[in-house]
Amino acid sequence: MSNDKISNQILSEISNKLDVLQAQLQQVAKWLRFENLPKLRRILLKELDDDTKKLVFEFTDGEKSRRDIAGTLSIPDSKV
Repeated sequence: MSNDKISNQILSEISNKLDVLQAQLQQVAKWLRFENLPKLRRILLKELDDDTKKLVFEFTDGEKSRRDIAGTLSIPDSKV
């Protein structure tokens, strides 16, 4: 067998194993999210104890700044 064929075979085996690992990791991630939903719910209910906090949470999307959210809700940015 030539070196190219051996290399291709090895790369193919590695690729297949990586595909299996990726599928397994996706399953683990799905179950972890499912398992932690009750904990997340308790935390959100405790921390988002007024309408302003709930609105701030809803507007938090990873793109808007604190000032943007504060301006939209007409609140001081220290409340965000």
